[in-house]
Amino acid sequence: MNKKLLLIVPYRDRASHLQEFIPYITTTLYSQNIDYKIVVVEQSDEKLFNRGLLLNIGFKEYQKYCDYVVFHDVDMICDVIDYSFCDSPTSLLRHRTKSDIYPGYFGGITLFPKQDFLKINGYSNCYWGWGGEDDDLFLRCVKNNIKTATKNGKCKDLELIPEKINRSNNPHYSKNLQRLLDFHHKNTNIMNIDGLSDLNSKYKIKQKIDKNQYDLLQVFLK
Repeated sequence: MNKKLLLIVPYRDRASHLQEFIPYITTTLYSQNIDYKIVVVEQSDEKLFNRGLLLNIGFKEYQKYCDYVVFHDVDMICDVIDYSFCDSPTSLLRHRTKSDIYPGYFGGITLFPKQDFLKINGYSNCYWGWGGEDDDLFLRCVKNNIKTATKNGKCKDLELIPEKINRSNNPHYSKNLQRLLDFHHKNTNIMNIDGLSDLNSKYKIKQKIDKNQYDLLQVFLK
């Protein structure tokens, strides 16, 4: 029996990217004979974007549909990629056209068996603006003695938004960096209280819309 995939896309104000992404991802998953559900989680407020929080929300609201989950940025269209089940958390990328991939890179397109994502308490909810949440995610695996892997995926980055390129312009950049450094060096147990377990007070659902090829979940962050 095929494992069921939940593919979650964090999203805001990227209509042209989403228009290109949905035909690509549905065709690719169908060609790989994968049983899947796609959820696009849209941040409907004007606060700084919070990728980790949006991905946690998508997982919490739809986890009953899956055996494993892939967290997928909307601006990545892959030439070579395998979305099939892995028995350990796995970065699906080894090559990108417009950004570097470094040792321990765990962003962009990342796969988790459901039980492993639950074990690490999901993403941190505390990284506002771009950057940090994916490195924090990798550290959560390390601190839980969960082995990670990498597949040989190759992707084309669509046009990157300025916030992704110039992360130091983010007013929360120094806070994000300090949080990550503290987590790495002080070996804190903050991940036990910051993540899926701390989610109920962090958002409000605006609406869920069945778009035929995917579900659109619109949320306000608190």
